[in-house]
Amino acid sequence: MDVKYDDFFDDIPSEPQQKPVSPVEPADPVPPVEEEISAATETQETDETQTQETWQADEKEIPPVTLPLPAEDFDKDGKVKTVRKRMLKKLLKYEFRYLLPIVIGASVLLQAFAVFFGIQMRTLEKNETGWMVLSVILYLYGNLGLLLLAIGLPERRYNKNFFKNEGYVTFSIPASAEEHILAKKISAIAVMLISVAATLIGVLLAGTIIGGGAFYRGIGVIFKGLGVFYRYETAHSIFFTIEIVLLLLVGIPVIPSACGAAACFLQKYADKKRFATTFGLVFAIIIGSQAFSILLASTGFYQLLTTPVGIHIFLWLWILLEVGITAFCTWFELHTLKRKLNLK
Repeated sequence: MDVKYDDFFDDIPSEPQQKPVSPVEPADPVPPVEEEISAATETQETDETQTQETWQADEKEIPPVTLPLPAEDFDKDGKVKTVRKRMLKKLLKYEFRYLLPIVIGASVLLQAFAVFFGIQMRTLEKNETGWMVLSVILYLYGNLGLLLLAIGLPERRYNKNFFKNEGYVTFSIPASAEEHILAKKISAIAVMLISVAATLIGVLLAGTIIGGGAFYRGIGVIFKGLGVFYRYETAHSIFFTIEIVLLLLVGIPVIPSACGAAACFLQKYADKKRFATTFGLVFAIIIGSQAFSILLASTGFYQLLTTPVGIHIFLWLWILLEVGITAFCTWFELHTLKRKLNLK
């Protein structure tokens, strides 16, 4: 059988046939990045605007909550007073509840010790001088201990309430810094007066037991000498009386104010070096007072004390110094409690 090549290749196409390709649909155009950011920003601003409008609507519907305060807490301008009598009484209540039991108990013990001291001095023989001196020293230390307790106990409470962990509770009370400091000062002054009164009563008890009538006759001699001075120096004696009374009244707040300022100073500026700073502060005060005394002596100021006018000038300078110390210490306390408070 003959096969022709031409017939064999007739069925093979001369060029390869390609299948028709279906047209591809064009993809959506990709928007630029800036347009996406702009759209997102507009959406966020719209949401914030709606949220703010919702909050404003809620604020209009809900009335503001105010704490009811009595009319006595406001001044003429409608502002809350810096020191309110009602709040001050509450603070003083808790101060006295803590301080008075301790100080009154120590005062009662001092009176008992004064009676024991008087009995012992009365029963001792004249040749037992050593026991007499020892008894006097112990009694003096007892009075000094009461005075130190009256100064140190309020100072310890001051530091504990303001600068320790209790400070978080203290300053959560709706009371101003002025009310806190005033309550501390009043309670400290009251405790000091109680200790001074207890010391004087103890001296009277011991003197009565030891000397009896002789003790009171000695007191009478002192007042008789004062009477002679008032008779012959009437004008000076009246001014001296006024100046001494003012000196005592103005000097009473000096110790609580100085102790409070010292606590604020140590809390703020001597946290890690408390002992060294305290020692340096005391040393600076001693050196400064000695230098001031030498300066006064070199200028002949002490010679003025030999005349009544010079004594008047010295007393008034002393009064002004006490006023300045109290004012500065109080300002420093308020400054620390309001702006420089650092609780531990």
